[in-house]
Amino acid sequence: MRLPESVVVLTGASGGIGLELAEQLCAAGAQVLAVSRHMGKLAGLMNRYPDRLRWQEADLRSQAGREQVVARAREMGTVNVLINAAGVNRFALLDQLDEHALDELLDINLKAPLQLTRACLPLLRAQPKALVVNVGSTYGSIGYPGYASYCASKFALRGFSEALRRELADTTVNVLYAAPRA
Repeated sequence: MRLPESVVVLTGASGGIGLELAEQLCAAGAQVLAVSRHMGKLAGLMNRYPDRLRWQEADLRSQAGREQVVARAREMGTVNVLINAAGVNRFALLDQLDEHALDELLDINLKAPLQLTRACLPLLRAQPKALVVNVGSTYGSIGYPGYASYCASKFALRGFSEALRRELADTTVNVLYAAPRA
């Protein structure tokens, strides 16, 4: 798949890895639907790539937010790449996290990628070649004290990616798990 022929839905696009991915994808000629809760630094990129970069405000923790993303992706037509890069990390011992913080971490790091991927599969399967990229972490391979909940979410995302890749083996959709290091 060539990037100039790619139409990408990118979550977590306003910060960290997502912002860098948005810039690299646009520079390579891809059309990008950048998804985030806040525009933030995406505004500068949108000025530089007005014909390649679109923004969709969405809270991926909610069904309504995910539905907004899928509706906007449908408007773009031939979406052939989904990059699940949205994520949060909280350093804390498990018993120091309150229930809301733990739920938010699992909702963003695990539930949102699963649900958004499920919702986007009909769009992706309609393409001659498509790709789902789940951005994990090296903490998806090693348990680290103070990051038990984060590690759990990334271990699960890694397992999801591996199983989904096998599930979609005889389709046009490939699945990758990318685990950046610090």
